[in-house]
Amino acid sequence: MRGEGLCFAHSERLAEKRKAAQQAGGRAVSDRRKLLVGAVSFDTPEAVRAFFEGLARAVLRGEVPPAKATAASQIGEAALRVRAGIELGERLDALEERFGAVLGRRSGPEGGLTP
Repeated sequence: MRGEGLCFAHSERLAEKRKAAQQAGGRAVSDRRKLLVGAVSFDTPEAVRAFFEGLARAVLRGEVPPAKATAASQIGEAALRVRAGIELGERLDALEERFGAVLGRRSGPEGGLTP
């Protein structure tokens, strides 16, 4: 500041303004994080693609540090693996049902289907 020789970050006269600016900045970051977390969806392949595209754009704009983007992409990849496992299980269940219907639902000594 003029006449004092200290900048905004170090001036004792501006301590209250500095504190208010820090709190406002913290709220803005917190609100942005909440918005990003609330908007994440892995329900459809399109939603997953949108997540990764948005993440990449945010990194390129400097809004998300690369290290945090790496962590977020690992979460996204884990969600994809879980989703793939669920879908595979559903497909296997459907095949077993159809196979059982074809064979007349005969079961063997261990409870499995027999030809």
